[in-house]
Amino acid sequence: MSVMSRTSSEKAVLLQRANSRQLQDARAFTVIELTGVLAIIALLAAAVIPNIIRRIDRAAWQRETSDLSAMADGLVKSVLIEKRIPATNQLPAAIATYRNLSLNQVTTTPRGFQRAFLVDPNASINGNDLRSSPFVQTNGVWANPPANARVMILGSIAKPALSTITDSFNDIWNTPEGGKPASWTGQADDLRIQRLELGKSFYKLYLLNLDPTNGYYTFETNALSSVPLAGGQLTAYVLAGTSVNLYRGTTNGTTLQLRVIMNSDQSFVYLNNRWTRDLSSNDPGTLADGSFGDWVDQFLNCGGPGPPYPDSWASPQAVVDQFYTYLWAYSVWAEKDFEGIIGGTTVQNPLYRVAYDAEVSLNEFSNNLIH
Repeated sequence: MSVMSRTSSEKAVLLQRANSRQLQDARAFTVIELTGVLAIIALLAAAVIPNIIRRIDRAAWQRETSDLSAMADGLVKSVLIEKRIPATNQLPAAIATYRNLSLNQVTTTPRGFQRAFLVDPNASINGNDLRSSPFVQTNGVWANPPANARVMILGSIAKPALSTITDSFNDIWNTPEGGKPASWTGQADDLRIQRLELGKSFYKLYLLNLDPTNGYYTFETNALSSVPLAGGQLTAYVLAGTSVNLYRGTTNGTTLQLRVIMNSDQSFVYLNNRWTRDLSSNDPGTLADGSFGDWVDQFLNCGGPGPPYPDSWASPQAVVDQFYTYLWAYSVWAEKDFEGIIGGTTVQNPLYRVAYDAEVSLNEFSNNLIH
């Protein structure tokens, strides 16, 4: 029987069977294709995801490094402003206050791990143990510089907790970059150590009193203290940026004579009722015992009978001003290796000319003053 002679019902059955076979063939192809796609995705994930995780960890590592550095900078600046080094349990609060952060932002990493704040157990700042009590700068005298004034801030981007580290402070401090303390069971790359040497923030101040009266001083706005008369001495280590105020005695009490901001080691001597930077103990009548400023003061305040400035209205102040002008011009010229002198012969040079003209004017002012 030909296809043309088949009944309509037989044709429908045959068509249904054909469609069913096509659908099965299509489904089989889709499953195979899906399996291949999933296999490819699995391979890509195996290759890409670890790299993505490393990048995320690297970003967390860099942020923790930056955060710890900013905290250390904030702590140092807080110390210099407040003139106070907090005890161990006060360190996070001091950093939070200066950096305008919440306390939790200081004590906890963005990933939720607790940071650790450590102070050297051998730290000594004028005998003060920073592990239990803060150091507050006063007018006190202490002969020894800060010892082991070291602080560390530890942060991690993964477990285990930092509290599991049992190494000594010194061993943690000496951990090389890229390494880890022996007791840390985590990855070395997950641990960040920020070190601070606070001893570098101190400068030495030495005061010597050679006068038969007390010499007075104070740090910042503290009450006045005195250096005992006739050989009394004071040695103190003060924080950088401290305002040291030195007073000279008067018939009515004390008068502020000098205010020095400590940005280096400093020394002063009290003699002839004045503070100077010269620590010589020669006869008071010699120039060696007075600073330049002291002698300028005496020069400006000297007087005599009759018209004091007979020639061109010269004055002591004019001489002093011109002397400073000459010194400034000479120092600028010296920084350029005295340009303008070749083989002992002077040549035209702007810096040399300024210094030369200043010297000529100084000679004229001085001659006018004494004639």
